[in-house]
Amino acid sequence: MKNFFLLLFICLIWANASGSLVMVRADSNETYLSSPSKMNLTDVIHSFNPNVDTIVYIHGYMNDFNGAKSQYSGAVNIMKPILGDRNYIGFHWPSKVIWFGTAIKNANQAGEYLVYALTEINKFYNGNGRKIHVVCHSLGGRVLLDTLACPEAPYLPWGNLCLMAPAVHSNAHTTDFPGTYRFGKAQYVYHSTKDGILKYLYTLYYWLFGKGREELEYNRNAEMEAWLKKSWEEQRAYLTNLEKKLASGWTPTSELDKMLAESLKISATRAMGISGSQIIGKVINMNYTPYAPSHSSYWGSEILKKIASEKLK
Repeated sequence: MKNFFLLLFICLIWANASGSLVMVRADSNETYLSSPSKMNLTDVIHSFNPNVDTIVYIHGYMNDFNGAKSQYSGAVNIMKPILGDRNYIGFHWPSKVIWFGTAIKNANQAGEYLVYALTEINKFYNGNGRKIHVVCHSLGGRVLLDTLACPEAPYLPWGNLCLMAPAVHSNAHTTDFPGTYRFGKAQYVYHSTKDGILKYLYTLYYWLFGKGREELEYNRNAEMEAWLKKSWEEQRAYLTNLEKKLASGWTPTSELDKMLAESLKISATRAMGISGSQIIGKVINMNYTPYAPSHSSYWGSEILKKIASEKLK
């Protein structure tokens, strides 16, 4: 009889908690905790319902904890009327840093924290067939792929993985994160050719200061050094104006403009969130250009409703 009332008490806790957003954070004030085991999982463990699937949200660049929580709360409000009770978990990693390159390094470290948290809560599923689904955005796509590349990933019950505007190379499943195309029921890559922010960020980091710099074969001169010191807002404005001039038929003459023009061209064809992913394994491209006129529009109600009803129901 005592065990019966204990079980009833636990079920009442699950019934009251299920369907509410619970946050898990890998950082303290935008600095990683010393190890994944230092994360506070008390709230998620106490509220976890093993009788329903789990939805995990992962944010992108320049989100502090409160901003990410607000974003996730809005997503739950949109999705819960469609999905009903689920374990809704918001994952926060340190992305609010000045340089995009630093954010990428942080995203590449986030996987070990997220996989630890998911491994801990998966113990409550105990192989009962329930799934862990993921909805991620921008650099959150890199966090997900880094998670899938961890040694623990094959032992988790992945469901559908939804990558909205992922800020990675189109061939990332086989290069930066080899073998990650094998996981999940399916991996849906939502991309849009209208994603100007991703195009500019991708241009600035990947092709000027990242892996593509040798491909561009540029020599950093005084003009380049001066441009590098500009703020992100100034650089974005410069790129926007450059695109307009290129569209009008203008031909760049300076080394800086030539390099930026080439970078814009490359990013438009090789950024997964713009052109889609290499088709391999369980990866499925979803051209959302008609629904995503901007990088931030993925968190809008219509797109999240479509994802919930079509992929997570």
